[in-house]
Amino acid sequence: MASTTLDVAKATETGNTTVEALESLYEELHEFKDDRKFKQVAYGRCCKYYTWKRRVEALSGKASIQEFMGGFGILPGELVQLGLMYAKGDMEGAQHWEREIAAARSPVSSWETVADTGGDEVTGEWEAKPSVYWFGSHHKIWRQNGLLMMTTTYPDGSSGTGTLEAIAPGDGELSRFRIKDSPHKDSPHQEYYAVLADGALGSYDLHGLIYRAERLEE
Repeated sequence: MASTTLDVAKATETGNTTVEALESLYEELHEFKDDRKFKQVAYGRCCKYYTWKRRVEALSGKASIQEFMGGFGILPGELVQLGLMYAKGDMEGAQHWEREIAAARSPVSSWETVADTGGDEVTGEWEAKPSVYWFGSHHKIWRQNGLLMMTTTYPDGSSGTGTLEAIAPGDGELSRFRIKDSPHKDSPHQEYYAVLADGALGSYDLHGLIYRAERLEE
């Protein structure tokens, strides 16, 4: 317990906010990610990299997902995973996470862009292919009586529809959203969606990206 307290103290030293502490830890990762020792031991308890991991993990419950994403664009779980990719020498995996982090930190498509179609029209459709992390899904965002709705259909034919609400600002505009009437919206995982700069639909929770759905051509 004492070590956890120490980790949190280190992560928020000099009066930094939780989000600023996460950004500082991200910068620290780029200072040691190429160390030979890190590639040998990763997060083994023997070395300072384990302490770094604990400091990152200690931030998970110290800010809401909206604060992390609105203030910096990445989550503690993503940062730990990115470090592990570098330790394993999985540059393809690391580049994937860096792209996701860059996309999250860069401007995303504005809420107004997604919403401004007028009438009861489909605003966009996205397809997430099955993978080891996700069983696949099709998403359709559409308007009904001035409200944005999203219908998600799964490979077994089941589906669900809910009203969308924006939850976080992005460059002065609302850009991240969740299903307003979802029974899971206030769960500890805090699931939400974002339309990224390249047009893809990202599904996230407190630990980071769950899956990515590519936008279908109209």
